[in-house]
Amino acid sequence: MKVNPVAGVLSFVIFLTISISGCSSSSSPSTPHRDSTGALVPNIPIRIGHPASPSFKGIPVEIANQRLRQRGWDIDSVFFTQTDLAAAALAQGATQFTLMQPLDPLRVIDKGMDVRWILENNPGDFVLIAPTGTQTCADLNGLKVALSSKTSTNSMATASFLAQDCRLDPEIIYILEGEARVAALLTNQIDSTFMQLADFVVLEREAPGRFSIFPTGNTYTTGGSGLWISGNWADQNREIVRTYTIELLKAYRMAEYNPQEFEKAVQEHLPELDPATASQTIAVHRDLGGFPVNGGDVSIVENAITFFEPLGEISNLNAEKIFDTSFLEDALDTIGRIEEKR
Repeated sequence: MKVNPVAGVLSFVIFLTISISGCSSSSSPSTPHRDSTGALVPNIPIRIGHPASPSFKGIPVEIANQRLRQRGWDIDSVFFTQTDLAAAALAQGATQFTLMQPLDPLRVIDKGMDVRWILENNPGDFVLIAPTGTQTCADLNGLKVALSSKTSTNSMATASFLAQDCRLDPEIIYILEGEARVAALLTNQIDSTFMQLADFVVLEREAPGRFSIFPTGNTYTTGGSGLWISGNWADQNREIVRTYTIELLKAYRMAEYNPQEFEKAVQEHLPELDPATASQTIAVHRDLGGFPVNGGDVSIVENAITFFEPLGEISNLNAEKIFDTSFLEDALDTIGRIEEKR
């Protein structure tokens, strides 16, 4: 399937709109004010970029946004239909934060842009799904495989696995949304795709025994996501970044230690997800230790660099320019660390 050109155009229009309306304010220092309780309130719009439509793994961000809006922040999420546009918007200061996998941010860093990883969002519990009974690379031959895009981290990892490990050249189509790829499996439009383990639980519930996890070794160690910042803007607005980091950590902790409350938030932000599926998905994420209650670590990005440098996707990256854990450390100094499973 060809990538829908309209989707790309729409993303670019959104990108330009944000740039025109927000770039001038986001590239210079902001002087936040405080409300009557002493809480910080920025005097500029804050935009959080996402490389797709609302999804389960983005719910903590939406919880943090909602809490801050209640305190007077002008803050909202912006959704792009291409991962490279989401990274470009962040690099150019059109968004202040972006929630995404490592490859596209690493590409813009490789070009000299100041974009930095500040914390982990999810650990990358991705798997390749194929019809039950598919056990070897030879069994994958002739299957129609769906990837999310040509440039996303997991798509690149999957394509590399099929080409390099399996020596296959399968028919590949592109379906951006994970939920849409699940639907395509269920309706026999595709035979195989990658997804998070929690999504596989949902798939198994919808079609018991039809699909199984195909062994891929270390293919998906690069596939988690994190919160990235526009570096220059962050340096000039440290208290805003620190405050946002605190609220995001609180949202992760709600998900881990108050799943009933988190389930309410999932239902509010993803009303199309039925309650039973939402509850089951939360349980799987908690069992996997998928909520980084202390901000996680940098292994996802390190694994991505190790994987993609030999492929020529990135080169000569300086780790000191990629990671900035100072905001996370400041946030943890304020709210404290808590014991976690992993």
